[in-house]
Amino acid sequence: MPIQINYRNLPISPDEVRTILQSETDSFGTFFNLDRILYHEGRYRRTAEVKYPEFRAMCGVPNIRCTQRNDVRNIFMRRFNIPEYKVMNKDNKVSMAQDVVEKLLKDETLGEDAHHFLQLYSDISGAEYMASYLGQYKDLPISQLEDMDNQRMVVAHPQWNILSTSRFSASSPSVQNINRDICDIYTAPKGWQMVFSDSGQIEPRITYSAYIRDDLIVRLITMYDDAYYGLLHFIQLSEEEERVLRSDLSKVVLHEVTEEMKEKRRRLKVLGLAGNYGSSNLASIDPELGPLYEKKIVGHPARRAWEAEVSAAVRGGAECFYGYFGTPVYPDNTQKYHRGDAGWSGHMIRCGINNPVQTTAAELMCISVLNAKRILGPKDHIGSYKHDEGMFYVRNDHVDELAPKLRECLSYAVEGWIPIGSDLHVGRKESPYVTNLF
Repeated sequence: MPIQINYRNLPISPDEVRTILQSETDSFGTFFNLDRILYHEGRYRRTAEVKYPEFRAMCGVPNIRCTQRNDVRNIFMRRFNIPEYKVMNKDNKVSMAQDVVEKLLKDETLGEDAHHFLQLYSDISGAEYMASYLGQYKDLPISQLEDMDNQRMVVAHPQWNILSTSRFSASSPSVQNINRDICDIYTAPKGWQMVFSDSGQIEPRITYSAYIRDDLIVRLITMYDDAYYGLLHFIQLSEEEERVLRSDLSKVVLHEVTEEMKEKRRRLKVLGLAGNYGSSNLASIDPELGPLYEKKIVGHPARRAWEAEVSAAVRGGAECFYGYFGTPVYPDNTQKYHRGDAGWSGHMIRCGINNPVQTTAAELMCISVLNAKRILGPKDHIGSYKHDEGMFYVRNDHVDELAPKLRECLSYAVEGWIPIGSDLHVGRKESPYVTNLF
């Protein structure tokens, strides 16, 4: 059974949870497979070196490196006659940062050669970054314990910090944000097994349960058991179809999930992220779905009422907002904007819309950590936690008993909300780039 949460203002203490996480990783640690780290580091370095000759030929500069961003930008602008405004970041500064490159790669006015140049630059930069990123794990101390697969293992004892949204971050090193390409570097000592449990679509489910409340949207998301299929169905409804369904929710009939629908779901997810963080022209991102999303979601009465409430609070001098269960959020703790700046009000409104959702997810995560700690035995440990996933070290003879219970720790049933389920994975997560080398 998921965690039952039936009231607000739960006694949640992020400091207490941080203390638990710190104690768990101080006393036991978070473990990484050294051989897999070295394999991935070498793979990324080879990727960069293979692509460099063509990139340097296009630049016309021997031995230029992608870390020389200003030089690369000037070469790119000069060679392809790119006006300055096209390489502006959101702070109106010329840049070759990843967000600018991604924007340029979607610019159909650029020629094929310009796109190829940018793709090479992006591929090399990404590979070099990942190789460097893996260095923080490669240099960790060798563990005295044996790896679950009899391979070399390093151990981290990270520092846990509380962010302004009450999310937790781990540093020195980060043990949370290991992407899918290298997820197999996580390991466990012999005698333990890794148990991963992650909440499914926690932030959109919170959003449409607590902030953009619409019984039809709730019905669609619940029936599909997928926020993005539910939203896709909703935005494509005609006015007449919507009127009929609102009069009788039992008439909702799900669409068959085709390959076309899967592709549209992927695009809608991108639109959702862009819309939530203040993009003003979603049609430029997706000419088909963008206008529908703007009309049906951004323009939704509940969404507009929410934004109006936040805007009024900002005009009234609000310095913080609150998660659903009462945890305060102080979004003005930033170096980017300061009170009185031209962009301050817009920044605060964006924070007032996004931060409470993130904080609510963090509040639920705090509850899951407290419950997981009660479930785990004296020799079982929390290895890592991020806002929607926990990773646990469980003794081999306890896995069958504890794994289902740990899954439930990341599932939540809040009265009146769309259910928030969770997935379970026991054992090493395999990278798509590793075959039979290990």
